[in-house]
This record gives sequence, C-alpha cells and structure tokens, in this order.
Amino acid sequence: MTERFASRKFLLALLAFLTFTGLLLTGKLDQAAYVTLTMFCLGGYLGANVIQKATAKKEAP
Repeated sequence: MTERFASRKFLLALLAFLTFTGLLLTGKLDQAAYVTLTMFCLGGYLGANVIQKATAKKEAP
C-alpha cells in the first residue's frame, strides 16, 4: 500500500495540488484558475498512469 503513494507521479501531482491550494488560500489564484489547474493536474496524473500501463512489458506466463 505504501508503494502506491511513493511513486514519483503521485508525489509530483500531490505537490502541484498543494501548491495550487496554497496559492488559492493566499489569494494569488482565483477559483476558476484553481479548478482548471486541478483538472490538468489530475488529468496529467491519470494520463501518465494509462501510458505507463500501456507501455509496460507483459510478463511471460
């Protein structure tokens, strides 16, 4: 379970999300931009997972 949360993709997405949240809370980012950036962050993370699974080598039976 801890391996799942230790991936570089997850940590980068989490760091970006926390940065966006900090900018929102300090008033340096408006709500519309926050929603857009969060969607891009989540989409990038999910897209990277799909690409990783699609290009992973299949194990021999």
